[in-house]
Amino acid sequence: MSAGGPAGEPILEMGELTARDVEALDRERTVVFITISPIEEHGPHLPLATDIIEAGGVARALARRLAGERPGWRFLFYPALPVGADCFIYPGSIEVRPRVVAALVHDIGLSFARSGFKKMLISSHHGGLRHNVALEAAARRIARKTGARVASLAGWLALDLYFRGGVAEYCRRAGDSDEAGKCLAVDCHAGAFETSEMLVLEPGLVRGGWETLPPVLVPLLRLRLSSARDEAAGLGYFGAPALASAARGREYLDFIVERVLPDVRRILDGEPVERRLPWKMRAAIGLARLHLAYQAWRG
Repeated sequence: MSAGGPAGEPILEMGELTARDVEALDRERTVVFITISPIEEHGPHLPLATDIIEAGGVARALARRLAGERPGWRFLFYPALPVGADCFIYPGSIEVRPRVVAALVHDIGLSFARSGFKKMLISSHHGGLRHNVALEAAARRIARKTGARVASLAGWLALDLYFRGGVAEYCRRAGDSDEAGKCLAVDCHAGAFETSEMLVLEPGLVRGGWETLPPVLVPLLRLRLSSARDEAAGLGYFGAPALASAARGREYLDFIVERVLPDVRRILDGEPVERRLPWKMRAAIGLARLHLAYQAWRG
């Protein structure tokens, strides 16, 4: 944040503000970002905080793009939450129950709404199904109780990239070969995409050796929480890290922002957002929602 406080830059870190700074924000033109992702293994070359770093990086890139489109708007970042469900079972992964994830985000969002904030975006870079269902559930509950416009971006993004042609579109734009495209189609965890993003966001945290890691190609719907140990050499990554580069990271971050931006604009403007999902994903999400409801019932 600039030394000028809220009167300066449009992107604000909440932990650096005073209560008076927050009170002075225009509620109609302030967007709250809640960033949340787990501490989780990311292969032998990426740090445990990879998902948190990426969630923050994508959210800030989105905020910068929105700030250029909406002069006078502010983008308020709540401190990142190192919490998540459905982590790969592996040393370093920290698992939190989905209902705890939902309750945490719900309570934080409710506090913002009680202070008059009407627009919130939940940013996560973790692909766990129940994790994302929990975030969606929290967003819906906040919106239902307060009338605020609230959306969780991660679940939409994962479905868009891997089940609605997003990765294929990226490969076409990037000029990737057919062989590379086959690798990238299942590149979902500590592979080329995440390694590339980290080479842009926190290159000093990327360990050497990623350039020679062989591809681990597992169909996405076959992955289980135990797969990090059970598949291939048990190194905890899925995809092709050797295809990574900082240039790919910059291209991919821009591509992600482009994919979510139309829906985000509609959310901030109070317009409806509709999505059509493949039936297998609708069934999986339905089961995850039932599990979340069962957890809440059990207490």
